[in-house]
Amino acid sequence: MDGHETEEENLQKRYRSRNFTKYEKDVFYSVFNQYVGIIGDKNSSALTIREAWDKLVVEYNVQPNIYPRTRRQLQVLWRDEKFRAKKKEQKNKAQAWTGSSPLPVEAQLHSGSSSPSVKHKYDNVSSDEDDSYWSPNHHRRKARKNGNKIEMGSSMDRHAIANKREREIHQHRLQQLRQEGAMRMRVLEAELSLRQQQQHMEQQEHNLKMEILREKLKRLREGKPFAD
Repeated sequence: MDGHETEEENLQKRYRSRNFTKYEKDVFYSVFNQYVGIIGDKNSSALTIREAWDKLVVEYNVQPNIYPRTRRQLQVLWRDEKFRAKKKEQKNKAQAWTGSSPLPVEAQLHSGSSSPSVKHKYDNVSSDEDDSYWSPNHHRRKARKNGNKIEMGSSMDRHAIANKREREIHQHRLQQLRQEGAMRMRVLEAELSLRQQQQHMEQQEHNLKMEILREKLKRLREGKPFAD
């Protein structure tokens, strides 16, 4: 395990990532199915599996309406989903072996309410408690409770809006990084082309100097004068 992966794991332990939505899980499995032949093959080398995961992470993060994830986070999701599927399969096998199954909800409710000693929750309410309904404090408490419910609903709406805004910011940042990468690539290509032109010109200049030196040497051997 290299240093980069260790740092990535430390960051994940320090900051808990947000949960995967059902849509994000569906996107992950649609991309994962393209590499399951490599990742799930026991004969694949560690380097091949790592490269497959790296490609999977890139393809996953470019999908629309998803929160960008690291390779480690996607691997943890895959491991947890495999564990849940295996646990569910073992539970189904155990039920099939014993021939038992959980009682339906209706049966559980019926069995829980069959006792004759069950009393209604208002059977022992005193007259004082009945009178409390007509007191002003009762209505104030009820209004405060309703206000808390409304405030909780508004808080959930604000949380959803904040999550949507955060997702839009991450998508915008990802698009900026792509544009910056494309621009850097064009700059590098231009620099490489300029360097190649300079090398070509230097080679031509060198060839010209060598030709002049050969001509001078030839004249010296023939005893002919030459001008500098």
